[in-house]
Amino acid sequence: MAVTHFQRSICRLIADHRKQSGVSYVAGGVATIIDLLPPEQAGNCVLDTGNSLFTGGSGRLPNALAQRQVRFHAGSLGGAYPRLVT
Repeated sequence: MAVTHFQRSICRLIADHRKQSGVSYVAGGVATIIDLLPPEQAGNCVLDTGNSLFTGGSGRLPNALAQRQVRFHAGSLGGAYPRLVT
């Protein structure tokens, strides 16, 4: 399910608050990545072309998206990395 505009706004507020308070630098990275994703894909797992979790971070994501080197999966991690069987 895609993340709504309202949910993206809340995620950004939480991330900004966590960064300012020093609680978590990770939250800011998550918000940055969500902002880079196509809106209809935010909230889905981002996978590389080998169906492993994309680990390129926000620095490599725009190029990977432009070159179609990522795919999306509606599942969640739930403690295990998703693998697609094709």
